[in-house]
This record gives sequence, C-alpha cells and structure tokens, in this order.
Amino acid sequence: ENSSISTQSIFIANELDNNVLNVFRGTQFIELNGTQQNNGCLSGLNIFAFTTKEVMNLLKLSKRDTAILAEINSNIDSSPVLVKNSWR
Repeated sequence: ENSSISTQSIFIANELDNNVLNVFRGTQFIELNGTQQNNGCLSGLNIFAFTTKEVMNLLKLSKRDTAILAEINSNIDSSPVLVKNSWR
C-alpha cells in the first residue's frame, strides 16, 4: 500500500557535502519500501539538511517550527528535475 501522507525529515550535521545534499533532494521522487511489519511504501521523502550552525542561528532567532517547515516546503520541486549543486 502506498502512503500519500506528506513527510519531512531534517538532517543536521557539522558539515554538509553537496553529493549527499543532492541525493537527499532526489529522494522526494523515489518510492521507498517500509521496513516495519506493515511493509507499506512511501511515495517520496523530503529530506532537508541544516548545518549545526544554521540550527543554532534559527534557535537564536526564535524561529517557529511552522515557519521553518513553510520555508522548506517552498523549495520542494513538484516534478522531477536535474538536481544541481547550486539548489541550496
């Protein structure tokens, strides 16, 4: 069974590699199989990465989670595109 529930994952690291960021960006168009007992599928997964410093700055600015998610969602592609290094 395919899940149409919107999902968002946030990845935080001290440093971000462009290759990893591009793979994360591409996962929004990949069907992923579940690993739990229900064995369902997920139609795409949005993974957005922040550096630790960026997260600390967001916390200092008291940014609300809804504002952060809205900004992330405004950068999601609606259809598959070539992912280039300059997207972030």
